[in-house]
Amino acid sequence: MREIFFELNAAQDSAPEWIHLLPSGTFSAKDGRGPWTVSDPGKLIEASLPKGGRPLPVDYDHGSVVPKGNGSAAGWITELQARDNGIWGKVEWTEAGRKAVASREYRFISPVIGFDGNNKQDISIIDSAALTNNPALTQLISLTDAERSGAVGTILTRIQADMDAIAALTCRPPGADGNAQSAEEAALDARLKEALGLSPSNTSKQG
Repeated sequence: MREIFFELNAAQDSAPEWIHLLPSGTFSAKDGRGPWTVSDPGKLIEASLPKGGRPLPVDYDHGSVVPKGNGSAAGWITELQARDNGIWGKVEWTEAGRKAVASREYRFISPVIGFDGNNKQDISIIDSAALTNNPALTQLISLTDAERSGAVGTILTRIQADMDAIAALTCRPPGADGNAQSAEEAALDARLKEALGLSPSNTSKQG
């Protein structure tokens, strides 16, 4: 359906809510550093974002950690999640940061990582992240693909909610009020069209 693709393309003009910070398994940087792993994702998340602590900055080209760099924030990581493909961060973008990502001025993420003790292979903390066009970890999902994935997930969630509503309607007991059911079906039809990005005048143009 063309309308769905239009919705996804529109979503690509924004910045993703979640960004991929670390891959899963054992991995190395493209310049040969590593190998690294995250043996305890829960401990890493707690160390990186302790309760009551400050959010993690997302800067430009590591400007907040390099000498004479620009320390301006493009966004702030307020939540971390361990997923099947690694560690993800939820970002509250600044206006400038959102524009930099949406315009494709920056397409990738680079984390600043730390270790406990002498074990320089087991990552124990994420200190910050940076927008970059030269990422060391090429295993990470790009900002563009992260936004596309988020848009698809949103659409699927909305469709699933409407499918659940359809199931509830089709299981109505005998003798249920027909007028009420017709009103519910009309409302459901409108919700489905909204979820798919369709207007009433577009429903005959699918394909």
